[in-house]
Amino acid sequence: MTDPAPAEYLSPAQRRLFEAHRERLPLPEAGLVLLGRWAESAPFPAAETSFLHLFYLASLSETLFLSLLRRPGQLGLLSAQVGQAEGLGRDGLEEALARFLLSHREGPPASGLSAFRSLQTARILIQDVLGILPFEKVVSELSDLADVLIARAFAVTFQPLRETLGLPMWLTPEGRSAQCPLAVFALGKLGGRELNYSSDVDLVGFFRAPGETDRGHTNQAFFNAWLQSATALLTTPTPDGPCLRVDTNLRPRGRDGELTLSFDAALAYYREWADAWERQAWIKARPCAGDAAAGGLFMRAMEEEVYRPYAFGGIAASVNRLREKTLAELRRRSPREPEANVKEGRGSIRDAEFSVQALQMAHGQADRWIREGHTLLAMQKLEQKGRLSPARRSAMSEAYVLLRRAEHWSQAQAMRQTHRLPPDDAGWDALARFLGLASGAAAREEVDRCRAWLEATRPRVMAELAAEGSESDELQALMSPEGMREVLRRGRIPDAERAAPHLSALYAALAPHLDTEGRRLHFIRNHFALQREFERAPDPYQGLVNLSRLVVSVAGEPDLLRMMLDRPRLMRLLFRLVSRSEPALDALMRWPHLCEVIGYEDVAGVEADIPAWSRRAADADGLRRWRQEILLKARVREIVGGEGLVWSQKVMTDLADATCWAVFQETCRKVEDREGLAPGTLSGGLTLLGLGRLGFGEMHPASDLDLVCVKREAWVLPGDAERSAAVESRFMQALVAGFTAVTRHGSLYDVDLRLRPYGESGPPVQSLAAYLSYFEGPARLWERVSFLKARRVAGAPDLGDALLHGVWDRVLAREAPRGEVDDLLALREKLGAAAKDLEAAVKFGPGGLLHLDLLVHVLQIRAELMPGPGGGGPPCGGRAGDTAAVQ
Repeated sequence: MTDPAPAEYLSPAQRRLFEAHRERLPLPEAGLVLLGRWAESAPFPAAETSFLHLFYLASLSETLFLSLLRRPGQLGLLSAQVGQAEGLGRDGLEEALARFLLSHREGPPASGLSAFRSLQTARILIQDVLGILPFEKVVSELSDLADVLIARAFAVTFQPLRETLGLPMWLTPEGRSAQCPLAVFALGKLGGRELNYSSDVDLVGFFRAPGETDRGHTNQAFFNAWLQSATALLTTPTPDGPCLRVDTNLRPRGRDGELTLSFDAALAYYREWADAWERQAWIKARPCAGDAAAGGLFMRAMEEEVYRPYAFGGIAASVNRLREKTLAELRRRSPREPEANVKEGRGSIRDAEFSVQALQMAHGQADRWIREGHTLLAMQKLEQKGRLSPARRSAMSEAYVLLRRAEHWSQAQAMRQTHRLPPDDAGWDALARFLGLASGAAAREEVDRCRAWLEATRPRVMAELAAEGSESDELQALMSPEGMREVLRRGRIPDAERAAPHLSALYAALAPHLDTEGRRLHFIRNHFALQREFERAPDPYQGLVNLSRLVVSVAGEPDLLRMMLDRPRLMRLLFRLVSRSEPALDALMRWPHLCEVIGYEDVAGVEADIPAWSRRAADADGLRRWRQEILLKARVREIVGGEGLVWSQKVMTDLADATCWAVFQETCRKVEDREGLAPGTLSGGLTLLGLGRLGFGEMHPASDLDLVCVKREAWVLPGDAERSAAVESRFMQALVAGFTAVTRHGSLYDVDLRLRPYGESGPPVQSLAAYLSYFEGPARLWERVSFLKARRVAGAPDLGDALLHGVWDRVLAREAPRGEVDDLLALREKLGAAAKDLEAAVKFGPGGLLHLDLLVHVLQIRAELMPGPGGGGPPCGGRAGDTAAVQ
């Protein structure tokens, strides 16, 4: 083998050293070319060891060599670090990074981080090929390096956000306000502390609890911005490339999900909605940045979701499906891809990882010792526990390490994320030298042998796992009286004998439909999932009774029962729902088809469903069915997703707004058609105002609608008073019927029209002028107060704005004298005395919601504060530029 050119830039001693090592260099000719570029811009080091390390790097990675060439003064330090046989470790890397950034403090932070990453990766690569670090230490060092860089990025980006958005706070269980912590988790290879030379790093961030910063921004807004800023710093392009490639798509709902979530919201997602592969990914998860104590707390809670008590056959089937899906995707890209891809192709690294993870998910349910993210260490623990034979563990470890090192070589040359094996003989020769094998042919033979072994072994591992518990035997045991009593006892139901008939009735309804392997496996999963639900439910016995009633009631609808079995999360979700919400149980009993809309994507998008659907033409029953679906989805979000009062009120108000718009538009159209009026006559001449809970945006599921209808002129048909009166009467009758008429899906809302001028004795539709005149004169204080919570919900916008601002001007122009305030409080006391249930007492009783409401609005009138923009919400602005707040 000869040099590509006379290497006159090398001294005789350097040439001899180069020739002595030539057979160990993966790409010697390319290395000589790069050494020539070094000689053109910097002197070679005098120390023989430093020169040795330099030409090894030149023959390993052009990308890392050029990074060192941009700062040749670092070669001496890098060479000294190469000699450290144990590597630097986390502490050493943190110290080295601090020193490096101090000496490069004039440059952008992204450039400093990227340069340090390149230099340390070069150091690890040289130690790798020289045999100073074994494979396990190589991946550990690469992982520690990534951890240090990630932690630095979060530290650098915190203070600017602290100054602009404030400090995130939360209320601790002890009732103390404290800084809210963020925990950043590494998944994938970084999570397992077995990172490649050019891996993406999979990061997910969760914060302790919802709350606000001390500047009024939500915690989620702060943490979203923080994770985004740290990620942007790590991925900023620099002359050395980005510091790291960060992937946040393993978060709940992937690209469509929030960048960060609270602990409770994240756990609810993984408990209720996540696919099996999403929980499987958390086998290799660990906290890598942020608050370590908070991260440990979340991981302990997450273990329950990863290691659920599922049937071994179900785990094997799920892992097999995921593996086949991966191979199918590779074949879609190219018929040759499964052969060329060493990570995910035929007989690849994935086969080893999935075999190990399937065994962990199965046996880790009862044995915490084998809950291990590092693949090689997990193999050892499985062997120690008798779950892998010594021979199989040894062969699997050998194959895994060889393929991982082949993957390393494919990435190190250009520091690109690739997993392809060499395409030609020259490439195999270079790989052989990197692996320390005799020839390219030997390397190809070893890789093929390992791949064939893994390809054959994974199906055997899955088959053996599934065979450990026969599906039919397991089903029979679970459905036996003793099996049912056992799950009830473990679920901590106090009287298992009393509850057993209800579980038996539930299983009897489902049993005739266990006609496929998938449904049988889902039934087994549901059995164990219900046990966990019993443990959490406030009244597990009543929850079981309610679920049994629901399932037995639909026994005559086989398609619905089969759907319950085909969707393994549905049974658990139904139990959670009916055990905590009687209205939800009533709705599902009356309209069982609503079970079909309880899915994560359906429920997650409930806010978007409201405006989209209501603007489609639909019959009266279709509108009612749609409303029932929204109500049920909202209950699921509240009960399962932990949504709070503010969210619920907004959704219920949006639902009422959309319903008002749909009913108003349809009523206008029908009356205009019936009366032969031009389209738009009524919709352009009328406006519909919402008051009370609707006006203030505080609706709840059982609220009625306080409505008033206003016309632009004295008559909707100018010049024809008699016909106008008839049209207005028909319109109001049709409008009320549009809300209150009962179809097979119930009614929409009860309607109260009594807040119009003169109440029930006044005309149902009154003109703008009549309203303004009334509020200038006879309107009482409680009427004036009620219109401070008014807003337009349908009809002509300009008419609604003119009415509201005209009424508000007149309300605020009049004082609230003590006598009228006393009358108002007397009315409140009368309503409180008539309260017959808890809800009415909370609303009307002393110190109740109405008391507070009246107090705020009387102060609003006295301070002459206009309602908020658009006429809704609490007081937030004053008249004529007055911005004072009610104190």
